[in-house]
Amino acid sequence: MSDMTETGKSEKNGFSKKDILSSIRFSNRKDLLGAILENGRKYSISEVEKNLEHYYTRKVI
Repeated sequence: MSDMTETGKSEKNGFSKKDILSSIRFSNRKDLLGAILENGRKYSISEVEKNLEHYYTRKVI
């Protein structure tokens, strides 16, 4: 199995916040990801999904 994605980028290097927000895969959660991802940091797809999972399952006080 390859570490290349459909965009042709290697996931080993990670994706910027801008790359993730412009992707089709996360287009329905663009606003949420824009708020929870940090600028200047690289993320793997699994890290983005973990951040989403953490947000959706957190306790609200």
